Amino acid sequence: MGSIAGGKKLINDNVKFDINVFEVRKGDKAFSFNLQLPDISDRLFQVYIYGWFYGIQKEAQMSGAVADSNGKIIDEKEKSVWLHYDPEKKKVVVSKYRNWRGEKEGPLEGDSTPYSKIFLTIAVSTLAQDGESIYGAKSLFRQLADSGDLSVENLREIMRELLLHEEISPAKLVRIVEKEK
Repeated sequence: MGSIAGGKKLINDNVKFDINVFEVRKGDKAFSFNLQLPDISDRLFQVYIYGWFYGIQKEAQMSGAVADSNGKIIDEKEKSVWLHYDPEKKKVVVSKYRNWRGEKEGPLEGDSTPYSKIFLTIAVSTLAQDGESIYGAKSLFRQLADSGDLSVENLREIMRELLLHEEISPAKLVRIVEKEK
């Protein structure tokens, strides 16, 4: 396995977030993130990753629900939206389609875009979730470390920000990160 010493520069996307905890099943907690994109002030995007890691791991994107600025989902029946970092626009963008290149459902065509800070932050947070999600979280963490996306410097910055949220257990995060290094 590679080292997390060197690596890519962290892409700051200026996405603000708060974290909520929800119970997946008795005793198993997961995190839901309310994302506030800098250019869409009247909407929040609620995302969580539990069990299915393919979207973030292979396509560098996440699905989410659209909520008002108070966190209430606007249309429960509406399909999810997909968020990814657009390197040309230098921001996180929202699409109705998982395959935003072809504007259709199904897996993303072509290569994934780079991981910006919010995607790496959510990826690292999955290490502190409970239950079977930990297997996908560890695999994702190893991939991001090996690719240089999660350098020690990037990981320090992300951990500092995550630990400002009382929902995140420092003990769980540190224990797993140390084991994976």
